[in-house]
Amino acid sequence: MYAGTLVLQTERPMNDLEKLVRMTLAAINPNLTVVKFQTFQQQIARPFQRRANDRAVDHVVGALALLLAAIGLYGVTAYTVARRTPGDRSTNGSRSGTC
Repeated sequence: MYAGTLVLQTERPMNDLEKLVRMTLAAINPNLTVVKFQTFQQQIARPFQRRANDRAVDHVVGALALLLAAIGLYGVTAYTVARRTPGDRSTNGSRSGTC
């Protein structure tokens, strides 16, 4: 059996609290490992930081999608122009057979 999470509450901020906790746990049992040490403010801010990162990724993906759409539209237009025959005037509203 082991403790998955420890919560410490202090009356005021303490300098080197993390170092003190690590040393105390090592003195109790050298096999105990501190994986993550966070303040309450860091825990609260973390979900908001993730959302900001998600927004940045969304912007990059959106810009990439817009770029790919523009390249696709250019490709379709270039293909249509390349398939046109020299005497084909149907694209500019002229009727065939008239000058």
